This record gives sequence, structure tokens and C-alpha cells, in this order.
Amino acid sequence: MKNSWKAYLIFSEKELKAVVVIGVFILLSCSLSFFFPSKKRVVHYFYFDPNTIDSISTIRLGLLPKHFITLSKFRKKGGRFYQPTDLLKWYGVPSKQLNALLSYVRIKPFKIRKKSIHPSIRWLDINKASSQQLLAIEGVGLPLANRIIRYRDYIGGYQSYQQLHKVYGLTDEIFQEMRALMLPIKPYEGKMHWSTMNYNQIAHLEVFEPRQVWEILRLRKEEGRVLGWEEVIIRFDLGREQAFKLRVKTDIR
Repeated sequence: MKNSWKAYLIFSEKELKAVVVIGVFILLSCSLSFFFPSKKRVVHYFYFDPNTIDSISTIRLGLLPKHFITLSKFRKKGGRFYQPTDLLKWYGVPSKQLNALLSYVRIKPFKIRKKSIHPSIRWLDINKASSQQLLAIEGVGLPLANRIIRYRDYIGGYQSYQQLHKVYGLTDEIFQEMRALMLPIKPYEGKMHWSTMNYNQIAHLEVFEPRQVWEILRLRKEEGRVLGWEEVIIRFDLGREQAFKLRVKTDIR
């Protein structure tokens, strides 16, 4: 016990060298940070419109790339800034930084375009609309109208607004035009394509049991067989009411 505290101050030659190296490293790190301080981000303030500003301009204003990503997503969903104070709602950006930018906001006035709609079309049911009805919407041409209808038939009717985004050529601007006219989406009443129906669509017919649905899909995928109406009736022993429902709701032959 006599030498207990002194033992902590006794180092071997290797340990002494290690302590010296660590001490030198710490001193060098401190001196480097003193002589070469980290560069501060240079902020250039200028007038800007948050509805049209690009990624490079947001960085010049001192914002981070992730802030522009948030802004871009907001605008793609149809969001807009109507007055300078709306900038304070920019999610993820510190309020102090937004207040500093507030006096530089210059929002250009925009016009709400009047939609060219046929007098007989006040509201649009996307699952019943004809090509002529779709053509009455500004920005929709015949090729796009046909694609909207073909995709509707292919998937067995639109179940949500997001499915419309999958139609090739339908831009966000045109989608907003349609969304302003569309009725809430209801179940599709047209005939679904038997050869492309997925599990949920077949099960929704309330004709087959789950194992029978999987059997239908397995035959289609592994053997390339699309069962016909009579073959389905015989194979799964369908009743008259079930067979009729299948014929009415699908284009099975």
C-alpha cells in the first residue's frame, strides 16, 4: 500500500513513448484547427420566388440540399406559396433561417386557368369517362385519353388517384386539372380483363376460394394457361350464380 499511488506514475519506455505521441497528436490537432479554421458557408441573399426557385439557388441562400428536396416534393403535390409568410411553413428549415429569408421573398402573381369543359360535363367519373369527356379537359389529347382508358381497363378500374400517375404522359399539371373535376373514385363497374387480374381483383369477385385463386394464378404464370369460362366452371364446380357473376364482371370467354 506504500507505493500504491506512485505505481500510476511509473511508465515503461514503450508506454512513455506512446504518451508522448498521443500528446503531440492532440497538440497538432488543436493547432490545425486554430490556424485552419473551418470555412463558414457563404450566404448570398437575393430576391427569389419559392414557387420557382431551383436547387442551386437554394444552396446560395444557405439552405441544404435536403431542404430543396422537401420543397420539390411539396410543389410536385400541387402545393404553392401564396404570400411571403407561407415560407415559414417550409418543413425542416430552422425558423431563424426562414425569418432571415422572409424579406427577400417575391412571389409572382399567377393566373388560375379556366378549364375548357364541355357544358354537359360538370364532374368527371374517371371509371366511366369516355375519350370525348377526357378530351374536354385542358391538356388532354387523344393519345393520352386513350392511354387513360386502356390502363383503366387493364387494372380493372382506378382505385385511387395515385394510379393515374402511372399513365404515361400524364403530367402533374394535367393531373391537377383532372383532380379539380373528378368525383370521388368509386368501384369500377366495367368488365375487368380476366387474363391480367391480380389476386385481390379475383378474390374481390367473391366467386372463388383463396386456394382456387392461387391455382388460377399458378396456371397462368407457370403454364401460360388462361382458363376459359366453361373450363373454370367445370374445374372449380361453380354454381349458376357464381358463373353468371364471373361472366358479368369480367371479359372471360
